[in-house]
Amino acid sequence: VPEKRVSGSELLYGPVGFLTMYDGFLGSSWFAATDTVVDIYRDYSDPRSTQIPPMTGKEPETFAPDPDRYTQPFIATLANRGYYHVEFTGDVTNFDEEFLEFSLLSLGIDEPLYNDEFVVMIQFRFLKAVNVAFYYDGRQVQPAARIDQIDLDSPPGTHYLDPVSKMLSFPVRDGYVGGGRLPGNFKPVRIRQLDVVSVDFGLATSFSAFFEDNMVDPNAIDAAYADQVPPSYRASYDPNNGAIVKQNSFIRNLASVLNINPSRFKVVNIVPGNRRRRLREGDVDGRWRRILGSDNSTADDDDDDSGIGVEFEISAVDPCAEVVCAHGDCNADGYCDCASGWRGETCNITAVNCTALDPIELAMSVECNNTSPTAVPTLMPTVALTLSPTFNITGPTPSPTNGTGVASSFSAFDELISVATTLSTAAGDGSLDTGYEVTEIALALPDDICGVSGGDGDTCDDACGVPNGDNSTCADSCGKPYGDGSSCLTTESGFYTCEAVDGIMNHKQAVILRGSSLSGRWRIGFNGQYTSWLSAYTEAADVYTAMMALDTIGTVLVTSNSTLSDSGTVDGIDVYVEFSREAGVNPQHVGAMPKLELGLEQLTGLTYSTVSHVCEGAYKEGYSLEDQLVRVTGDPGLNGSISLALTAANTTRLADAKGVTPWIRTSASAYEVTSALAGMSWTSEAGEFVFASDFVEVFINETDAEAGKVAWLVRFYQGIPKNSDLLDLTEVGDLPPLTPE
Repeated sequence: VPEKRVSGSELLYGPVGFLTMYDGFLGSSWFAATDTVVDIYRDYSDPRSTQIPPMTGKEPETFAPDPDRYTQPFIATLANRGYYHVEFTGDVTNFDEEFLEFSLLSLGIDEPLYNDEFVVMIQFRFLKAVNVAFYYDGRQVQPAARIDQIDLDSPPGTHYLDPVSKMLSFPVRDGYVGGGRLPGNFKPVRIRQLDVVSVDFGLATSFSAFFEDNMVDPNAIDAAYADQVPPSYRASYDPNNGAIVKQNSFIRNLASVLNINPSRFKVVNIVPGNRRRRLREGDVDGRWRRILGSDNSTADDDDDDSGIGVEFEISAVDPCAEVVCAHGDCNADGYCDCASGWRGETCNITAVNCTALDPIELAMSVECNNTSPTAVPTLMPTVALTLSPTFNITGPTPSPTNGTGVASSFSAFDELISVATTLSTAAGDGSLDTGYEVTEIALALPDDICGVSGGDGDTCDDACGVPNGDNSTCADSCGKPYGDGSSCLTTESGFYTCEAVDGIMNHKQAVILRGSSLSGRWRIGFNGQYTSWLSAYTEAADVYTAMMALDTIGTVLVTSNSTLSDSGTVDGIDVYVEFSREAGVNPQHVGAMPKLELGLEQLTGLTYSTVSHVCEGAYKEGYSLEDQLVRVTGDPGLNGSISLALTAANTTRLADAKGVTPWIRTSASAYEVTSALAGMSWTSEAGEFVFASDFVEVFINETDAEAGKVAWLVRFYQGIPKNSDLLDLTEVGDLPPLTPE
């Protein structure tokens, strides 16, 4: 059973019960009467055979599924040549997007006892109107005409679906890939469910007249007409794979009106006219829609015994119907998935002799490990493309068609709904010619992917627009749809905790990058300078080395974290920077720092980036650091040099002494401005005072020479350390302003 998930949870079909039954009761619910035995297979305690010893089956290395995903029962131990009815506690008909597969597990070289072959008969009931297509060994297998045409000696894939009860019966045999009993080489019977439109016609004719002109499955005929069906007809009924089309005028006329292949029709029930009312009374889900006849008809009207009710089904197109895969299987899209060592449109071309390769060569062989899809043209017949939705039945708008006459983007479900719409339109405008007077028509449409009858598949979309999705396809690394990756950042501990040490709060900043399969390179900028380029796989040590190489960085602490996808690509980068200080390493980074900048133009796959201040830097309480803003303005393209002066406060020992910087280019970096300031000196009768680099930190502030403006923020560290020589220039700690010289 293929995996199916709805809103992130796996849809369950088990536990599974296997009930013994007599061969004469095949196709019924009588089972083995009072001798019926039921075995219940529940969830495995070790679904992936990881326990020692393993708990799944006798030989988990042989029997374990591929891929190892099963959390539900998938193996049953049954007596050879037995007949079994299977009950699923879940609805197996929900698994209609891929193939159901049944196969026998190889028993190695063991031979069956009391018989030459291993085989069991299986039956289970569909809980909705459905048609089925069977495949075995890369080819479609036609259904049996009657239930008595199936037995344990029938070829693999032989099957019968009862038109009324929807009981499906088929044998599962020990077919081999290479003719020998080797582990794991049994071929599966593959079953594909096909959606159907159920149609109920009221015909103003008698059963005898209809039966005379049409060959129908005797199981579809109501017991009320049993005396009108010859025993020989029931015993010999066989439409011969399509001969029914030639003999059924009713089907032939409908197929002509709808312009589709007559083989897609199947009469499933013929009842007296009054049974149509009972059908609608049992329609608790409101699936049936009357498209011809009055919804206000009385019970007396519906109880009219004249005429007959004919219920038939129109099945969806099977894209694998005409596909033959010589060495492979047809997939859900109608292409051949080739077995290892085969390629070509029908998997009939030998790639290489894969069995002759040693393990290393086999692992490296592209031809032996790749499947080859077969580009087989779809055989869907032409659809009448003039669609007028009628009586609340909406059909999709067709796209331009390809060479087969059907829009290439038209899904089988959409095509089936369009057929129902065409039928509705023909019933409404009087163009529906069945060869009989039609008194009433009702339709029941198949469920869309959301489980809505005749829906358009958008009522169960997740936040990403995926039907039955779990919001993961558009989720960020935090699991938030269309998020930026920041909602799950831990901000309550660790780096995000702001605590002063010895009264000093270090400034902290966080760099957050989010995306999908980040690649390329990026860099960090601070105070007018950028680091060397960093890769998407960069580590904290790389960032630290790159930042410490900047003139504008004194000492920093760097930590980082990368978010990797399952495939090993980078989906997120977090870098945490803490500005610290070390004696003799300038600048000292005291107080608030300007925000880091990012160079991301060469980083691909990026969807979100941010730099945030985590902790604001501050010096000890009661201490004040002086910031002075030096602003130079002029014409656009400002270029040249200036000199700055600082005159000592007249109350100090250097009273009125002036220190002057060397010339400073308007394009100077923060480091160059700092060096110029460090070149100032003051001389007075009290002696000489020389400025030092650790007295100051300079920040480039709103500088744009092209716009004619340059600004430097100069932060003086007077009083750091305590009793700093810089205080000699101040008046009670207050520095005079810098002035142009």
